[in-house]
Amino acid sequence: MAEKLNILQADKKACFHSYMGAWLAEPTILGQMAEAVKARLMPEANLEDRHIESERKIFSKVEGVAIIQIEGAMMKADSKFGGTSTIRIRQAIRAAVQDPEIDSILLHIDSPGGTVSGTKELADEVLAARQSKPVHAYIEDLGASAAYWVASQCETISANLTAEVGSLGVVAVIYDQSKQFERLGVKVHVVSTGKFKGAGAPGSEVSAEFIAELQELVDDLHEVFMGAVLSGRRMERAELDAIADGRVFLASKALKLGLVDAVETVDEMIGRMALLGAEKRRAEREKRVSKQLGQRR
Repeated sequence: MAEKLNILQADKKACFHSYMGAWLAEPTILGQMAEAVKARLMPEANLEDRHIESERKIFSKVEGVAIIQIEGAMMKADSKFGGTSTIRIRQAIRAAVQDPEIDSILLHIDSPGGTVSGTKELADEVLAARQSKPVHAYIEDLGASAAYWVASQCETISANLTAEVGSLGVVAVIYDQSKQFERLGVKVHVVSTGKFKGAGAPGSEVSAEFIAELQELVDDLHEVFMGAVLSGRRMERAELDAIADGRVFLASKALKLGLVDAVETVDEMIGRMALLGAEKRRAEREKRVSKQLGQRR
């Protein structure tokens, strides 16, 4: 019991830290999340219940296809506000790869993106899984930023007709509250060992130098993101740069831009994946039978 309590306490800390740092997310969603938290409209889930639920249902199976859900904001750890833990998705992918009843894997995505932390590792997990089994992505309604990064590492991406795809880029937000604190008669002193250590502390003035440093960090993270998309989607850099400005596109336009491979229903995609899996199994079975007959002769 004590060990379980320690795990849950660690998860609560991880939940808090998951919100810190740079995000790969559709910006309007971030604002809506912040306002919902302030207004106490975000439902708080019991982390223990989320553990039990995750252990009970890692993924669903449909005709040899493992369907793994990526819903809501993506963060490394479980969050009491819901969303998706990238670590748990990685565990689900590994479980699907090891399951002999699974022929292929479908990432069913409806997400505005999430934190930089954990995203590359999940994208790398998708690439590793493709060495063993086909991995495809289906975007239903929204596949933005971090969610698209992960999808781009799949063999193909499909989307429903009204899906919004894109929002390629990295964002970090910092508030300069120095004037507000000044009006309240509060003076903030940051005592540190370097000019950037403690920069951006609440109530302190945000310098142009610090903003430039933050911009450089965001640009560097953006390059890692773009490198993954270029490799996964086999696009030209000029093509990608023209659309990697934070915009989202409806599925039909995303198809023309090369961000997705097909506009279809999820049932159509699962049906096609199941058929390919069945055909592969049949071919392997016929090959084994042929080999056995050859050995008998």
